[in-house]
Order: sequence, then C-alpha cells, then structure tokens
Amino acid sequence: MPRFFLDPTAWGADAALTGDEAKHCARVMRAQVGDSITVFDGLGRSAVAEILNVSKSHVGLHLGEARHESAPKVRVVLAQAVIKGKAMDWLLQKAVELGVTDIQPLSTRNAVVQAGEGKEEKWQRAVIEACKQCGRSRVPTVLPILELEPFLEKSATSSRLIASLEENARPLKECLSEAGEGGELIFLVGPEGDFSPTEYAAARESGCLPVSLGTAVLRSETAGIYCLSAAAYAFS
Repeated sequence: MPRFFLDPTAWGADAALTGDEAKHCARVMRAQVGDSITVFDGLGRSAVAEILNVSKSHVGLHLGEARHESAPKVRVVLAQAVIKGKAMDWLLQKAVELGVTDIQPLSTRNAVVQAGEGKEEKWQRAVIEACKQCGRSRVPTVLPILELEPFLEKSATSSRLIASLEENARPLKECLSEAGEGGELIFLVGPEGDFSPTEYAAARESGCLPVSLGTAVLRSETAGIYCLSAAAYAFS
C-alpha cells in the first residue's frame, strides 16, 4: 500500500495531503476517490486512510485507527562527515533503513566537498522518502551541519564511538556489547580523507572511544553503514 507523510498537525477530521505529498499521490500514483493509502506522521504514528477527494494540490482523507511504532531501545546517531553528493544521498537512505535515530552532518578539515547552505532541507526530504519506502514511521532528523569541535561540546554527555584506523582502537563488537539500553550512542565517521590528527586528538580528549571496523580501509559511506548495521544487530 502506498505510504505518504502527513504532518502531525494535519491529523484530524479534516486530514489532507498537501504540497509535494499531494502532488505525488494525485499525479504520480494517480490515486482515486475510495483508494486506501497509509500515512505516517514521522513521530511513530501511522494509519490506513481512505481518499475522499483528489485535486492536484489537495488530497482529502478519512483516517483509520492509529498505530504506533515502538521507540528504539537505543537512540543511534550517525555523526557523518559530509561526503560527495550521491554517496551522501545513498548513505542517508541506507541509514534510515538500518534504524538511525538522527543524522549529524559534520564539516571536517579533510572533506573532499565542503558543506553548503540548504543541504539539510534536501537531505531531510531524502530521509522522508526513505521512510516511505522502508516502512518506518519515525523520521530521523537531519541536524544542522556542525564543525567537529562544537559537536563534541554539544554531545559530551552521550556515549560516542569514533571509527579509527589506530592500532589501539577497540573492536566495535566489544564496545557494542557493553552499551546499555535506553541511552544514546553516537558513531563518528570521517570523510574520504579521514579526520585530521588534530580532529582525532580533540575527539579523544573529549571522551570519544576509538573503535576498529576491521582490517580493511573502508570508504566513508561504507564505514557509516558498517556501524549502523552492527548496532541494528546488537540492539534488535
């Protein structure tokens, strides 16, 4: 059944899809009066809805009984250095499928591409589309881009693991086995050129734990997916 995002403020007796969601429903999916679709609010609520009327910019709905997606056992945040366009888009999609809670894009010294204005809105749309495809009703938030040091200060109270090639980095499996439920776990992943020595030092000094992702040198987007896949398995 087709899935559409319905803003939490739009739920009620006069519920309706508007904007891009209405256009997609009416023009792309060619929905008709009487059809059934699924809507979700991004906060975990979803419902089957009957279409009452259709126009190019407005699709009126009658909402069925609401269902609620369970909250995650552990809030998993991916603090990912910004990488090349298509790779970043792919990473966002797969991160959603793997249950990421939030995504924190990082502006870092060795990034091949530098973060630009307006990217967060584009990335948030991509995250919503991924939720529509994979069936999630909790939409991860793409947070405003930050440089590494301000992010380290902001996240000081959370458990943080930084993907590292250092010899003394602990195996990721060990660190995940020690993580308790109910908290927040943050994975920090560097760009194509990795974090700089200064950035690594700042991360360690702030309490980030270096973790190994194995013997292979992974691409930045692969490293992010590796971390999230391991977390999804550990906390499922």
